[in-house]
Amino acid sequence: LDIQMKNQGMSGKQARKFMRTFKSKITLTRRISQLTTMQKLFRYWHVAHLPFAMTMFVIMLIHIAVAILFGYVWIF
Repeated sequence: LDIQMKNQGMSGKQARKFMRTFKSKITLTRRISQLTTMQKLFRYWHVAHLPFAMTMFVIMLIHIAVAILFGYVWIF
């Protein structure tokens, strides 16, 4: 790539600027790809999360009911 830039008549400053821009483009392309993958992964997060949340809610209600039925007293 350096040889091709020199053959095109680019100065050192232009070549460095081009390389920075080129590396930024590669980095952004990689980040966009990773973002797309993560969006696909988390799109169905509620499918796994909702059953756990409902189970914890039921356990909380059972816990409160048992505490009230057996006469739990708040001591503070």
